[in-house]
Amino acid sequence: MSTKVVKLNQAEQMMTYLEIDKEEMRILVRFADGKEGWVPVNDIEELSPEKSLNLDKVELPNPYELEIGAREGKSIKVPWDFARHYCDTGYKTKEINQRDEGRSVLGNRISSIRKKHGMTQKELAEKADLGRVTVSRLENGEQSPRYQTLENIADALEIDIFRLLIT
Repeated sequence: MSTKVVKLNQAEQMMTYLEIDKEEMRILVRFADGKEGWVPVNDIEELSPEKSLNLDKVELPNPYELEIGAREGKSIKVPWDFARHYCDTGYKTKEINQRDEGRSVLGNRISSIRKKHGMTQKELAEKADLGRVTVSRLENGEQSPRYQTLENIADALEIDIFRLLIT
């Protein structure tokens, strides 16, 4: 007999169950992949300008966010990735690794295009109205650029910004 395992795509993003513990002021969140953990209400309140959340009104309107009632009929929506940090100790490390990989890919792309244009980092920096150290940090994957910085670099290289973002 052979066994076939079928995995739900993006199960790590889908919340399937909530349990409220009013005494401890926390919410148990379970994901479709079986990971679960307690999210402290105080940590959620830091996200909310309302600050006073109503644990009698906690809902899961869709798999990607939970909703908690707040003052004057308002509510706060808590995205799946906020809750995921409390349910999966490896999630933050995975997220950091993905960020670093993305920075590296973007930096290599900027460097490659700059060199094809026969420009030095200093020349690109001057044309893009950036510091040379900033260009160096971007190319080395040490820094994440703001969108405006990407636009400046694309303009300086006389390319469409999407060439920087998409391979």
